[in-house]
Order: sequence, then C-alpha cells, then structure tokens
Amino acid sequence: MGLAPNYDGVPPVTLERARLRGLQLHAAIQYALEDDLDDTSVPPEIAPQFGAWRRFAADVELVPLAVEPELIHPAWGLIGHPDCIGAVHGAGSLLEWKAQEALDLAATRYQLHTYLLLWRYVHPHDPIHRCYAVQFKQDGNYRLHDLTEPDKTHVILAALTLYHELHP
Repeated sequence: MGLAPNYDGVPPVTLERARLRGLQLHAAIQYALEDDLDDTSVPPEIAPQFGAWRRFAADVELVPLAVEPELIHPAWGLIGHPDCIGAVHGAGSLLEWKAQEALDLAATRYQLHTYLLLWRYVHPHDPIHRCYAVQFKQDGNYRLHDLTEPDKTHVILAALTLYHELHP
C-alpha cells in the first residue's frame, strides 16, 4: 500500500492526456498569478478549469505570496514545490491545484502536510494557518478542500525514515 493512488488500470494514453492538461492548467495559473498571462493563450481543453480557478481566486480574495517556491530540507533529502503560498480570506495558506474529477484526499493531505513541514523549515517566521487542495473540474466548477489538520510531522518523518531505510 502506497501513499498515492494506483493508476495501473488506466491506459497510458489517458494518463498522458491528463498529465498534459494538468501541466497546462498549472502553467496558466502560474502566469496569471505572476500577472503575465495572455488569456488568448489558454488552451480550450483547460478553459473551463481555468475559469474555475479565476472564480476561486476572486471568491477567496487570493493574495499570492509565492508561486511554485522550491523548498529544500537537505538533512531529510526532501524537496517540494507547493503550487502557491498566499492569503485566503486574509489567512496564510498553502494551496495545491488539482485538475482531477476524483481526488484522493488522503494522498493530497500528506502531500500538503509535507509541503507545510518544508515551509516551516525554510520560512520559520512566516506562518501558514491553512492547507487547501483546490479541485478544478471540467464542468467549470471548483471545490475547496480544507485539509488543515493537527501536525502530521511524525507521520511524514516516519515515512521518510522508512523510505531512506529501504532506499539507501
């Protein structure tokens, strides 16, 4: 049993199309957050999801502070790139964009809390109060998943310890 979903039964061509859509959506959001997006460059395949992102950003009064920052913890051999660190309704938040119709919340929760652990190491004086996965659906709607929980550091460090033990 792993921490991520198993996609073994999904045809490779389907996975590749989904991967490309996700990359395109992430790029469009990043350019929009950096105020460097030409709206005519948004591919039609992701237009509904990008529209959902625009609505989300307005609804929560998103103020981006960092987009795709590289967070490194050398002692743990851990690197992460959360999609966005910003203010959601004025509160410091860690955000992960998801362009999936069905979302594995357990795996995403560990992903977010790993980023949170890294953020606290790299930026100990810049608090994050909330962890969100934002799911952008092909019908143009979004769903905000609040995955803020008590500290998961012990679980993440246990997984890292086991990983390093099995892969020296």
